[in-house]
Amino acid sequence: MDRESIAIVGPGRMGVGIATAVLMADSGHKVTLIDTKTRETGMENDALDRAHAEVEANLSLLDELGMLRGNVPALAGKLGVTGMMAEGIAGCSYVFEALPEVVAIKQAFYKKINWNIEPISMEKEIRNTRIMGIFLIAFTLFSVVFPLIIKFF
Repeated sequence: MDRESIAIVGPGRMGVGIATAVLMADSGHKVTLIDTKTRETGMENDALDRAHAEVEANLSLLDELGMLRGNVPALAGKLGVTGMMAEGIAGCSYVFEALPEVVAIKQAFYKKINWNIEPISMEKEIRNTRIMGIFLIAFTLFSVVFPLIIKFF
């Protein structure tokens, strides 16, 4: 099944969580995690390697819990990583911004991809990101932790 590609800018907790959720859905989407942070020489890929390993570990855990429709290697094979934003978002139908909640970082990101965001819109976007983060945490707790609690009682 050939589906849209999804880019996630920011390989931290939110980025890993979003990538895991998209891959878990097993809808055929290719996912690319993008790291825009300047890293020390020799450590350019460390964050991306960690993020990739964490997504695979999440998928393995979900598989052990019987919550995946696909198999882990096939789903993990749909995950790509890059440190090149232009390359990472090229041809993507969706771009998730999962950068730290720092206005300057977010403004630099939106300027880089040529989106004209006014400061008031940026503040609203940050509040929305925090709210979505709360829902993502709640969903994760409900869908992963709750079944474990039920299983043991």
